[in-house]
Amino acid sequence: ISATVELLEKRPLRDVSVSEITTLAGTSSSSFYIYFEDVSAAALAAAANIEQYTPEMGALLEERWVKPEAGEKAMSLMEAYVSFASAHHAILRVRNLAADEGDRRFHEVRHNAVARLHQLLEKRIIAAGNGLDAGAGASAILSLMERIAAIARLPLRRNHSRKRLVGAAAFLIAGALSES
Repeated sequence: ISATVELLEKRPLRDVSVSEITTLAGTSSSSFYIYFEDVSAAALAAAANIEQYTPEMGALLEERWVKPEAGEKAMSLMEAYVSFASAHHAILRVRNLAADEGDRRFHEVRHNAVARLHQLLEKRIIAAGNGLDAGAGASAILSLMERIAAIARLPLRRNHSRKRLVGAAAFLIAGALSES
């Protein structure tokens, strides 16, 4: 699994072969096929081991978010999420692409990976009491966080900086999660 992830950090899933994985892992292709049907199944196993949650994110979302500290908390949440996503960028990219293309296995793994974070976001939205639908709001915030984390790794255009992009997302999140 780790050899698969290492190769996915360098190339797209379609360009990774069983032979490359087994060479890097120091094993045989017959051993690979005992555990996995194909490269996609190995990537799925790697993705299943990732929960998009850290204790830091959990602690932030368990606290009350009142103005004016909400902006700082949202920035800390975004920074923690971007850091997490950066550390797992390859497998998250593969997982999300496969899920978006309709692979139900990857969709289920993605759903399970965000479940705890989604639940904490829902609780925070309910506590904010701003009328935002908790489930839809949590899904929208997660989508924003995932997308910002994905593009924050890339060269940015139009004089945007990573810090300003993350800050803009934090501003929107603070508005949704802060109590009056």
